[in-house]
Amino acid sequence: MRRWIKCIMALLIGTLLLSCRNGECGSEGSTVETSDQHHNIIFSMSLDHNVARDDGNTWNDNNLEELGNSFENRILPNALRVSIYTIDNIRLGEVRDLYYWPSNDEMTEFKFVGVMPEDFTSHFMSAVENGISLTYKIMVLANCPQGKEENLTYNYTCLDKENGAIPMWGIKTVDLSELANTQSKDVGTIWLLRSAAKLEVLLSDALKDKAVINNVYVNYYNQTGYCLPTGWNTVERTEDLNMTNCFRLFRHTAVKHAFKPDGDNTIFNAYVSEYDNTNINYSDEKAKISIDLTYNGQQRFIEDAISFCHYSNGSPVENSDYNIVRNHIYQYRIVKITGDNILLEYSVADWELEDWGNGMGYEEHDLSYPTYHNPVVPLSFFDFKPTDETPHHIITEEPVMYYNSANPKEGAFECYFQITAPEGVQWKPNFMNSTENYAIHVYDNDGVLVFDTDSEYGYLKDDINECGNTEWYKILVYPKNNNGLDETVDFGIVYFQKWSISYINLYINGEYDKIRWPESGINPKIISIRHINQPINSQKTK
Repeated sequence: MRRWIKCIMALLIGTLLLSCRNGECGSEGSTVETSDQHHNIIFSMSLDHNVARDDGNTWNDNNLEELGNSFENRILPNALRVSIYTIDNIRLGEVRDLYYWPSNDEMTEFKFVGVMPEDFTSHFMSAVENGISLTYKIMVLANCPQGKEENLTYNYTCLDKENGAIPMWGIKTVDLSELANTQSKDVGTIWLLRSAAKLEVLLSDALKDKAVINNVYVNYYNQTGYCLPTGWNTVERTEDLNMTNCFRLFRHTAVKHAFKPDGDNTIFNAYVSEYDNTNINYSDEKAKISIDLTYNGQQRFIEDAISFCHYSNGSPVENSDYNIVRNHIYQYRIVKITGDNILLEYSVADWELEDWGNGMGYEEHDLSYPTYHNPVVPLSFFDFKPTDETPHHIITEEPVMYYNSANPKEGAFECYFQITAPEGVQWKPNFMNSTENYAIHVYDNDGVLVFDTDSEYGYLKDDINECGNTEWYKILVYPKNNNGLDETVDFGIVYFQKWSISYINLYINGEYDKIRWPESGINPKIISIRHINQPINSQKTK
């Protein structure tokens, strides 16, 4: 999946790094000599025509009337930096004397040229002589302040649409060994990733004739953000960055960051750096959006109208907050206004140049709360293979398990589980406390083992991805020994979506204060399973 907005086509050009002796260039036993000419890097920056030109649909951005000047894709030539690193992340310097010129009539593509740093040449020639790696990293920073790249930060003023430009970062690892014998090498495409997120509140088409948005603001935001994501020094390419782990927080909290109207007063947006919305140490500083609007001639102010969390039946789901992450857009569409309440359609998306079909250039994610069988049910309720029509039952059995030395799984706590939506949700069972003496197995409808906490094979510990169908899964939780006799193990099921930062627990033991499994604790997200020394009230199908 692509999450990057811009491509930079780079071509390394240089004179021969080695002089040839006896017709051999850089061969074993030959002598390496430096050239008295410096080495250049040339690359082109290509803007997608659908973004750089005003087609009347893309972004609906007034700035698009000026070719290549859309704020969200703007790259300031005087704020472009290209640095060279070794494969071990040793910085060899910055490309010097960088300048550019347009390379097509539409002025949507520019070529850049600059001088490679001297430390690169020295390192490269030494590497050739000593037979070590000739692989290097090319890192591009756009719209970023000067300073050491690793901990470089930007101020929120960089995100001002009128005068600023969003800081961007990209990297690519390239084998440059051909430069020992040739003058040039095409290093391909380097993708750039935005360091900020976009927040957007807009009216649905049905409300545009009845309502006007006057003001919007987010109550908490960070005034400072990191230009580089977490993982910048561990990936070979920008595309390899793990979006679930790239979140990198610089906590510099301020209050009331105002949105700005985009055209008329039916859509407001703001650009912000990443914000930690899930840290329990700052639970009083969760980001929320307040809205001032006029509806049917009456002005209304709705404080904390929108939370950055999951919603179920129009209400926020407890403990489902998510962080505001770089290179994502958070869009909230108001579809109904009732008193001081609003009904929303909302989505989180990667900021990508792919069309949803509505003129918006994002890759959309389904943000809805998962649809699943709640609660998980014991096997004794099924005298037949479970189907979609299986009714929900009142559970009367205490969740227990016991150890059987001959066949440990015979004493397992057993249940069925089903999750059907949204598409793309990944899930897995887990322990909420010590796992040393216990194991979890999950089997599909065909009896195939698909998850095993004790497996030596990594894929049997990964998320279960088959979501969106009607398949039921059989879950076994069992003791591996009797060391935990009389202990209670907390069992849960977590889910994950590709746009989110962390796993979220499902309500498998009821909702809020409605516990379904008797004597299983008070947390609706956990089934507490008691380890007993004999199969009392075990859940075996007779």
